[in-house]
Amino acid sequence: MAAHMSRVVEDDGWQPRFVDKSALFAPLRALAAPLVLHASWPTVDEVSRVLEPRAGVRFVVQPPRGRRKRRATTSIDAVYDAQITLGLVPTRERSWHDFLNALVWARFPRAKRALHARQAAAIRAGFDVVAGRVAKTRTREQDALAMIDEGGVMLLCSSEDEAEVRAATQTLDAAILGGLLDRRRVQAIVFGHALYEGLVLDGPPAIAAACVLPIDEPLPALPDALDAACTLVDAALAVRLEGRFPQSRDDFGHVALAAIAARNG
Repeated sequence: MAAHMSRVVEDDGWQPRFVDKSALFAPLRALAAPLVLHASWPTVDEVSRVLEPRAGVRFVVQPPRGRRKRRATTSIDAVYDAQITLGLVPTRERSWHDFLNALVWARFPRAKRALHARQAAAIRAGFDVVAGRVAKTRTREQDALAMIDEGGVMLLCSSEDEAEVRAATQTLDAAILGGLLDRRRVQAIVFGHALYEGLVLDGPPAIAAACVLPIDEPLPALPDALDAACTLVDAALAVRLEGRFPQSRDDFGHVALAAIAARNG
């Protein structure tokens, strides 16, 4: 039986112990626990049943679409981000990308909702009602929002350390940021679901979009206060997204994911 189960897991790509592959999965570990007991992929309905109470949205099966229909639609409400503003997140079955997106929704619901509200507003602004399609190219704002959503790392720090942390994200010098992490002057928490996907699938070393989130209170001590740190990240990022941040990729720095993983391990 064990050998058969191993073959099933390997054949369909499901990795029930994926959260053990890196310390960076810490924010998602408890949320994933009820779903990783499966011998194979949990269905979208099962994912929604477990995560909807925390995420505040319902995950629904996204039907496959042909390449020619990618930008064609009949209504703005059929667009992905517009559906999210209605409380529905189209989700593909057996997709690491979408499964991890659902876990991030459950961990950072306020920030995710704010991000997709911004995306939906930008899409509505560029929607061609006559042709029934979205704009052919994304704006700089949409591109930056997508970068955070897919590849963002949140750097939580005290306000007095903000300048130093920002400087570290401009140089990509792992030693500078590593020193701040070692001295507990900053907490690094992965937000982007594509970054998590890369960790699951053993992708190449990633360079993440670094969003500095200064707070006017002591930093929670990780790992014991992980929930508190994630709650602060969710609130701080949501406030910034509800404003005008970001307008372009120039509004955030970068950090090597490997440098963070080495300190969180």
